[in-house]
Amino acid sequence: MKSLLLIALMIFSFASQAEECASNISELKTLVGNSDISLNWKETSRSNQLILRLSNGPGALKLKLTKNGGDWADVTGIVCKKSEGSYVARVSNIVWGPAAPGMVKGANIRSMNLKLPYQSLLKVSVSLFSFEFSPM
Repeated sequence: MKSLLLIALMIFSFASQAEECASNISELKTLVGNSDISLNWKETSRSNQLILRLSNGPGALKLKLTKNGGDWADVTGIVCKKSEGSYVARVSNIVWGPAAPGMVKGANIRSMNLKLPYQSLLKVSVSLFSFEFSPM
């Protein structure tokens, strides 16, 4: 009987820690705790000057990256909270544009780590690259 009770408590504990995720802009603002968070960001970590724009896609968030006006990538997926200020974007689809480097286009990116430590800085990283953005 004790083991059955212990198993029930463990199941309840895991179920009550449901993952928080966002699949649209409204949910994203709630997830990050800021209704005024920027949806447009410019890269500050390199001279690439990537522009990142967030919007609603069909049933998912859409992240569009451009460089010097050329398409770099169109990414769709959901954003889930890992810890305070730390998130993961689970990618459902990426369409690489002509401005993206060849080595990036060949990568099988399924998730991106996102850090939003001050609401005025966004860090995006995967195994191949890492960028820092500030609001536009």
